[in-house]
Amino acid sequence: MKKIIPYIYISLAAAMPLLSACDDKADDLGAITVKEATYANNRMELTLQDNETLPLTLFTMPQSKDPVEATYTTKHPEWLTVEGNVLKPSLFSGGETIYEPETRTDTLCIAVGKLTVNYVVIITNHIKRVKDINLTAAGANFQIKKGGGEKGTFNLAATVSFTPSDAYDKTVTYSSSDESIATVSPEGIVTSGNQEGTAVITIEAQDGSGATRTANVTVLGFQPVDLDRTGWKATTSAALEPSGFNYLPAGITWIPDKVSVNGIHTLVGSPADMFDGNTATYFCMEKPGRSSYTCIPGTSGWNGDNQDYGDMLSDLILSAGGDAAAGTSANPDADVVNYFVVDMAREQTFAYVMWSHRNAANNRILTFDIYGSNDDSVYTEADAAAGSKWTKLNTKPIDVSEVTTATAQRIDINGGEEFTYRYVKVVALSYPSSGMTFGVAEFNLGINR
Repeated sequence: MKKIIPYIYISLAAAMPLLSACDDKADDLGAITVKEATYANNRMELTLQDNETLPLTLFTMPQSKDPVEATYTTKHPEWLTVEGNVLKPSLFSGGETIYEPETRTDTLCIAVGKLTVNYVVIITNHIKRVKDINLTAAGANFQIKKGGGEKGTFNLAATVSFTPSDAYDKTVTYSSSDESIATVSPEGIVTSGNQEGTAVITIEAQDGSGATRTANVTVLGFQPVDLDRTGWKATTSAALEPSGFNYLPAGITWIPDKVSVNGIHTLVGSPADMFDGNTATYFCMEKPGRSSYTCIPGTSGWNGDNQDYGDMLSDLILSAGGDAAAGTSANPDADVVNYFVVDMAREQTFAYVMWSHRNAANNRILTFDIYGSNDDSVYTEADAAAGSKWTKLNTKPIDVSEVTTATAQRIDINGGEEFTYRYVKVVALSYPSSGMTFGVAEFNLGINR
């Protein structure tokens, strides 16, 4: 009991500004309050959803030895009723399909004898509407073979997700801008027509939110097939040429950066982020010749609202044997060549590069060369840069400068020539003037079938 009394005093003190006499009368009790109320917006509030009930726990001051008889009334009984001491809101729509308004504000009056107290009651709609329709990189921009059949279809619905993830009604409709190029079923299966070309598939939420998303489909005489990236891993030139980049601590070979994925803070920047199928995350390296890049937990951008980012950065630095308080930094030399080496886990045949820039704001690389090798030693520190063990695959630089969004680009190597290798090396040749980092959201290879 001694632990409860201070809480009651605090609650009552906070509630005092809201005390009012509905009938303008006095009572022998000093005050009444309910445990479930919280102080917000300079007032005492009760909050609940329209599909839940809220039992109230009544306290009096001074405390009564006998049960207290209280009367509960609301300003809008059509919105909120009280049975006994239990708040029972009515559904916003009176059904399950109408979504407005999003909140209701009512007033609850509690009377004990002649003493009364008022609370603001916030009722929120339990039905969450779709805010955004999301597509994976594979669904945002895809290609299929003309003529339908097994290679002429694509399951677009399988690439769709929603924000918020617990939206009440996830029903969508699909439509095609040109059904002579591609049609789409109510289930989201896109099927090619008998002619080549491009079409836009529009996805529209049916919950009244108006949320839409488009996907681009290209119908070709052949079907590009991205390789299976299971088991893929990559290492970086920073790990292989530490004297050129001077990363601190040495165990970190990529630039830590931060993004929010579906509302969850995530530390990104590792090579593995190129293979996760999510364009919101990306591999990130310092561009040669730029000013130093320093990340220190507890400083601007890594503390306050971003403190969880700072905690993740601390864990990363500690895992590499560094001092979290000192942070991590990179000081690249102007003559260092940026590259990364991908181990595809086995020999695979490919004819094109699939490339997604780090975000939709701008690209962070303009051109690059690609090399292949089947020598296992090229993935080790000693031999990764050895020119004799690599075969250059492209005859002219691979240009990714035209696309400045996160939409995936598929660029044939030498017009679609096929190669079979286990290891590939991507060497950056040129960069845009903006940005300090070399970032890749998604990287893959594929073959035309």
